[in-house]
Amino acid sequence: MVDSVRVKPGYVRGQLTSGTDTLLVCAYADEDKHRQFDLEGSIGLSTLMAELPTIGKEREIVFYCS
Repeated sequence: MVDSVRVKPGYVRGQLTSGTDTLLVCAYADEDKHRQFDLEGSIGLSTLMAELPTIGKEREIVFYCS
């Protein structure tokens, strides 16, 4: 397991626009909050949990909240 690291929005934007295999996850468990704070291309926490077994360990996962 890798330690959590706080990253700046510009880093995440760069990862997403460069085609790096980065997964953007809204950290709210409540789907209504995810819809309220949805960023393009993000998934909700419940979706992440459902798909976690299929996500490769090398994939970068970035969590965000408001």
